[in-house]
Amino acid sequence: MYPDVLQLQIHLPNYQTVHFEDDADLEKLMKDERTKKSMLTEFFHLNATDTEEQSLRCLYKDFPKYYVWNSTRHLWVRRKRGIVIGRLCMVNPCEDERYYLRILLLNVCCPAGYDDLLTVEGVLCETNQESEYKRGLLHRDDDIDKCMEEASLTRMAPELRMLFATLLYYCKPSKPNDLFSKFCSCMADYFERHRIKLGLRDSDIMHRVLLGMNDTLNLWVRKSTTIILCRSLLLRLKLNK
Repeated sequence: MYPDVLQLQIHLPNYQTVHFEDDADLEKLMKDERTKKSMLTEFFHLNATDTEEQSLRCLYKDFPKYYVWNSTRHLWVRRKRGIVIGRLCMVNPCEDERYYLRILLLNVCCPAGYDDLLTVEGVLCETNQESEYKRGLLHRDDDIDKCMEEASLTRMAPELRMLFATLLYYCKPSKPNDLFSKFCSCMADYFERHRIKLGLRDSDIMHRVLLGMNDTLNLWVRKSTTIILCRSLLLRLKLNK
């Protein structure tokens, strides 16, 4: 694939991922300063201390255009050659603050830390969701649209169905019909490819997509929750015929 794509980490304060071998000395590992560093924390650090980076005023996703992540030293170094696109890792909406952190990182240029993302017009917000709301970024349908649009580039149909069901249940978009119509073909890839063979109409495909969501949910959601979710889907999408 050209250009290369770098997946950027997203984590809440002190929740960065640490990789280590089974026989690693955990006490020594925890004392290693590199353990505390991540792509995100070092992005913040450069924004706070590097005048050259401050002049770029770039978003987190654009950072790999100018810097290379050194996974051994756990720091960003200035890029000398090559083209790389940054892509923020997907975050499930039910993760709440981490999900809103992702939206802030997609929209706020050159943040110097978590508190910088929480600060709006000089006032420190208590949550990422509050900060997003005060910045005028909390447009649920737009957020869901962007989330599904990005996911459709890399995810398979079953994953998209699961994501859409989660978004509908937790985020409650104002126009679920419009969103469903826009992304139904992505979520129905298998059914679309076998439409003629199976003799499927558009309404049949829509129902199969919903049933696919139900099957996926049954793998990890309590039955009562699954029933509530599926009824909500059928009712809000006006497909309960």
